[in-house]
Amino acid sequence: MHETTEFAGGVFSDAIQGGRAAARISIGDDAVIGTTAEGESFRIAYSDCQLELGGASGAMWFCRSTDRSLTLYTEALGFAQALQAHAPPDLSAKIAAIVAQARAQAQRTRLLWGALLLVAVAVLGGGYFLLRQAAQASVTILPRSWDEKLGELALKQVSLEGSVIEDPVLTRAVNAMVERMAPHAGGGFKYRVRIVEAPVVNAFALPGGAIVLYTGLLRAAATPEQVCGVLAHEMAHVERRHGMQRITQTVGVVATVQLLFGDVSGLAATAVEILQQGAINSYSREQEHEADMDAVRTLARSAIDPAALADFFVLLEKRQGNLPSVIAWLGTHPDLSQRVVDVRAQAKRTPLKHTTAFTFDWPEVQRHAGAVQDAPTKPASTKDAPSQDAAKAD
Repeated sequence: MHETTEFAGGVFSDAIQGGRAAARISIGDDAVIGTTAEGESFRIAYSDCQLELGGASGAMWFCRSTDRSLTLYTEALGFAQALQAHAPPDLSAKIAAIVAQARAQAQRTRLLWGALLLVAVAVLGGGYFLLRQAAQASVTILPRSWDEKLGELALKQVSLEGSVIEDPVLTRAVNAMVERMAPHAGGGFKYRVRIVEAPVVNAFALPGGAIVLYTGLLRAAATPEQVCGVLAHEMAHVERRHGMQRITQTVGVVATVQLLFGDVSGLAATAVEILQQGAINSYSREQEHEADMDAVRTLARSAIDPAALADFFVLLEKRQGNLPSVIAWLGTHPDLSQRVVDVRAQAKRTPLKHTTAFTFDWPEVQRHAGAVQDAPTKPASTKDAPSQDAAKAD
């Protein structure tokens, strides 16, 4: 079949009266050539061709000279394929990259319109449930890089109720736990743990993989595997983007969609405020259950006995009266007894080929974590506490 190498298009050049003219765009052996109806010829060598895809239709190809004094353009079908077939490898690769980026953008645009359609259906139908579902669905539109950006912004502003410490014994131990589990948690995010010196039995995660772990939890846990259970639970919240779902449910799907259209500052400021106030950690029972079940699978895949998470919940049940009062809120979350039953049942259903013990000295880790403070402490205020996730692994 004859391959078309000439296409309808045009030329931008100061050498043309009016600066613009219609032209036939042809693909030569070593250049793109534009020929006007008057017979004027304009040539851009492949080595000098700067390609762009745009125009009102989003499908117009522009080939510009390096100094941008000459531009050849066309939106004829088949131009990109024909040029790619004749161009040298570096220009051909550039064409492929531009086409791939355009397809990705088109897919994102379709998702945006889908989200807006869900909003319209929810509003017209008066369905609050549908609106919440639309907000949750809109999270899939947001790039995962936004999880990390918003999480880091919140982490810089939030009150941690203690000082961040870099004790090498604690850091090595916690990093060993995280590094073993991270590849099995989903792999969507890079996890960064900050250890905070405070007696509260607490840990929480922000979108994007920032985790805060309190020394009080390290002291309260009977084994490193129990700490792993807490961390695996937090990773599950991050991987499932539960925090981002809470943000979109709070600010609304329309505001979330605005973010993708360039209105970054407004939503970002609001989202960070939500993270600071701890609203994202008031997870639903369904989200808590999902995080527990995911944690079991992550532990088992990491050669860690998943029953350790249930053992930690049992420990909390027994010690709630002695632990700092900041964890008294546990009664408002999924019943610990039921969570123990569910986790143990899931652990039995989850294949566990073997377990591998950690090589660090756990008693030494606990000594470095500091003394247990059993005396009641003043509960952190909702405003100051980003997470009231005391020891329940939220």
